[in-house]
Amino acid sequence: MKDYPLVFIVMRNRNAFSLTSQCLRSLRQLTYPNYHILVVDDGSIDNSPKMLKKTFPYVTLIKNGKYLGYCKGLNLGIREALKNNAEYVFIVNNDTKDFSVNYLEEVVKTFNKDNKVGLVGSKVFNFDGKRIWGGENHRKFGVDMNTPTSGFVVKKEVFKKIGLLDEVLFRFFEDLDFIIRLRKADYKTAFVPTVSFAHLVGGTTTRLGFVYNYYRIRNIFWFLKKHSADSSLKCKIRSIRQLMQTHIYIVLRCCKHGKMKDLIKVVAFVFCGLIIGIFLPYRKKTKK
Repeated sequence: MKDYPLVFIVMRNRNAFSLTSQCLRSLRQLTYPNYHILVVDDGSIDNSPKMLKKTFPYVTLIKNGKYLGYCKGLNLGIREALKNNAEYVFIVNNDTKDFSVNYLEEVVKTFNKDNKVGLVGSKVFNFDGKRIWGGENHRKFGVDMNTPTSGFVVKKEVFKKIGLLDEVLFRFFEDLDFIIRLRKADYKTAFVPTVSFAHLVGGTTTRLGFVYNYYRIRNIFWFLKKHSADSSLKCKIRSIRQLMQTHIYIVLRCCKHGKMKDLIKVVAFVFCGLIIGIFLPYRKKTKK
């Protein structure tokens, strides 16, 4: 279909059949005539892979034999999409729903208007209807961001030029890292105000868990080490202070409610993240 280039929608599932199925049902309503959905099941230990395969036979399901993590799991899906001649890849969280039915038509139009556009995003609302992202510019680590990171579409040639998601970061700030690399390669990010979807913020991440409190803390420092030349010392200090506030709040809340087991667990995860993030260098993986 010359006028409708192939779009692959790639998402990751781990023990979350209810959220993933809700997302898939919404995506099924899209009117774009040339798209395919691919779900990477990242080592689920529940019955979700079997249920997904039975309930959504039209979806390509890749089952990992073991847990790979957020970036590595999504990269597996992105590689499969590119191998199957996808012109665009829609990387989307599985805790999303209510996509505008003409979502992909509007996104593809945006790419066609400017060949320097490499990534396109849209409006995002919370599940309760509150707007999360409406086109306003957000700043993270001193970087301007005009697209949401819970779902965005990337042009094929961008992956070929700058690579996939940074698997060293594992999870957290990998989206911002990708945008920085994209812009350094002379591509633009674009926002489409006419379409949207809903995102359950934190839907698949527990704020008391290891992944959130270790990897997020570690990546604050590793991200700054990787992109050390992209912001001033004042900006780095401000970013660290702002991003640490969530973890400080979690610790204080555990103290307030006397949840000593949770407190010990969170403090241990945060401490490990600080030690590794501050004292160990960021090391990019070499390609084999």
